[in-house]
Amino acid sequence: MIFVVKGISEEALARLFDYSFPGNVREVENIIERAVSLASTSEILPSDLPTIIYEKKTNNKKICLN
Repeated sequence: MIFVVKGISEEALARLFDYSFPGNVREVENIIERAVSLASTSEILPSDLPTIIYEKKTNNKKICLN
């Protein structure tokens, strides 16, 4: 069944805002296009986003405060 996506859930939007997007604008565009293609409802859900959005990368750099 084909759905017309009319919006994005608050949780999915929050996950997108939390992601640092190390690429460029094309990365954002590709992720949104993918989510629209995979959407199983008329709203983009977190499950429609790629798993990389869920992976939290920790910053292991140490800061010297001397």
